Amino acid sequence: MCKFAYKNKEEQILIDTLVSSSLISKEVLLEIKKIYYDNPYHNFLHVLYVAKLVTLLPCDKFNLLEIKSLLYAALFHDALHTWKSTELDEYISYDIWLKTYYELSDKYDLWIINDSIFRHAILWTVFKNRWKIKNKYAIILADLDIWIVGTNIMNFCYYNAFSIGEEFWQEPETWVEDYNFFKFLIKTDKNIIISDEARQILPNSYTVMKKFITMSKELKLEMFNYLKNNDVTFEEFKQKYENIIEK
Repeated sequence: MCKFAYKNKEEQILIDTLVSSSLISKEVLLEIKKIYYDNPYHNFLHVLYVAKLVTLLPCDKFNLLEIKSLLYAALFHDALHTWKSTELDEYISYDIWLKTYYELSDKYDLWIINDSIFRHAILWTVFKNRWKIKNKYAIILADLDIWIVGTNIMNFCYYNAFSIGEEFWQEPETWVEDYNFFKFLIKTDKNIIISDEARQILPNSYTVMKKFITMSKELKLEMFNYLKNNDVTFEEFKQKYENIIEK
């Protein structure tokens, strides 16, 4: 496994953001963090970001119980995930939730969670099974989990493109030139109707991936190594590269 710099500073920013929503406490978040490995992509930072997206769902379409249940599903959807994906990852995560919920309930004053919403959402965050999903909560969380098909170029590079590369490709040169992966995502986004709720939060899917593909190899390798070797926040990364990318 290659060494990489985990984004501790950005993690703290996301923790503070979620705590400020009054939907969850910092103590509970730190308890949940214990069940995550320091993977480059399937890590606690990733699920914090998906949880943040859940908090952006419109309050006029979702009640507090729905948002709270989806929030916890987001926070547990990659629990104990390793660098290698398996068919049973989501079932393992759900089992971890069942055990952890009762433990946390004994220590903290947790809100009641709708288990049906949670179960459907967490068991369907598998990208390859996206077309099978019928449950609306599962669709929304799956959409937010694969938000690479609908965000801006800076978020895409910071949170996704290079961290996925670190996790599954040993050599960055191989990853930054693997256009088939991004062409697959573009094709998938054309063939799959993403939920209206997620589309409002995550626009610009085609534009983002096409922009990434057309960026020079030299720039992508520079960005890859910068993120790999430094504990930088999203804002620090954005300040360094946004003007260069937008040229």
